[in-house]
Amino acid sequence: MLLSFTALKARTIELPLYGFKIDALDGPLASIQNQAVLVLFLPETEGFVPSVNVMIRSYEQGIEPYIALSKAELADKKLSIISETQIPDGWIVEYAGRLLDQSLHFYAKALSKPGKIYLVTATAKESQWGSVGDALRQSVDSFETR
Repeated sequence: MLLSFTALKARTIELPLYGFKIDALDGPLASIQNQAVLVLFLPETEGFVPSVNVMIRSYEQGIEPYIALSKAELADKKLSIISETQIPDGWIVEYAGRLLDQSLHFYAKALSKPGKIYLVTATAKESQWGSVGDALRQSVDSFETR
């Protein structure tokens, strides 16, 4: 079965500085299990492309168990939490460390909705963070669910 943009209620994403706009691919939420649904990129520097990605994960337990699980995963990967804030039905965390043989810096926002966690993560090399961190943080902070 082919689905049209109209049937999916797609919205247009416009990036005026890049000189284009495009209709988003907007599929049924129920069919999404654990996948990235949007990835945004800044220009490459130092051989690395800073990015923000939006992931939707199936998760029934709510935000408190998700935070505990995430902290355990960060510890297993030897990534250090720089700061964290719990918000209503969510968590904002900044962390850094070596991953994939690179020194990386992350900023993430997780929002809990029934049966789902929306996870928005910014990633840059630690050496890039001083120049791109504010833009990445602003993008992540702007994320809202409906």
